[in-house]
Amino acid sequence: MEINLGDFKNSYSSVFTGRPQGKLARQKLNLDKIDNSSEVIYVIIPDGVSSINPSFFLGLFFDSYKKLKDKFNTKYKFKFLSNNPETINVLQENINDALRNAHNSVNVDFNNLFKL
Repeated sequence: MEINLGDFKNSYSSVFTGRPQGKLARQKLNLDKIDNSSEVIYVIIPDGVSSINPSFFLGLFFDSYKKLKDKFNTKYKFKFLSNNPETINVLQENINDALRNAHNSVNVDFNNLFKL
């Protein structure tokens, strides 16, 4: 199955940004149901995208990451349609940063966070 993020991109923008926009895309894609399926999901990043802000990515995928944890990268595979290696590198780093943020958020022990 494929999810094309181009369906959620403004034609005049090259950046995916905003947690509310990511959450709206999540809702429209029905990712809660997709997370429960056994299918591998290919997430298409269209040509012309220069950045995926962690806020958008986490709005879209945080609940999936929280549910799937180590299986997230097996379930969701990212395909970049750009032919520019530098752009692909930037986008991959954007995704890696957002996944590190998700990992840290899921694994924080708030009960011990502020103990001295």
